[in-house]
Amino acid sequence: MSSFISIAIPVTKVVGKGRPRARFDKRTGKRRFYTPEATVRAEEQIRNRFLFAIGDARADYTGPFELHLEIHRALPASAPNSRIGEADTGKPDADTVATLVLDALSVVASKADQQCVAITAYNAPRPQ
Repeated sequence: MSSFISIAIPVTKVVGKGRPRARFDKRTGKRRFYTPEATVRAEEQIRNRFLFAIGDARADYTGPFELHLEIHRALPASAPNSRIGEADTGKPDADTVATLVLDALSVVASKADQQCVAITAYNAPRPQ
């Protein structure tokens, strides 16, 4: 028997998973790697909204799961009317958003993102 949980997680800005950045540390003489601030904020926002949606219970789920993701972004006001309803092919693309969501929820929704056996990511057409 399988169970299904559907949660809408509205975010202020859709961002994809940022690449790790490197900075040279003059004190140690080595490169120091870090996650971009926009990625950290987006993961925190997704994690907090997920926990708010499911309540106080932490879902430390250990079995396999599927992620079905719908990405809705508004068309900028400056875009021409001919672009209303067109496919959203801009950045960030669906796979980087899915990676961000999996990383954000890996601690609170499951033990690890390796448990994800299927991902469906859909960029919805952009309304104005």
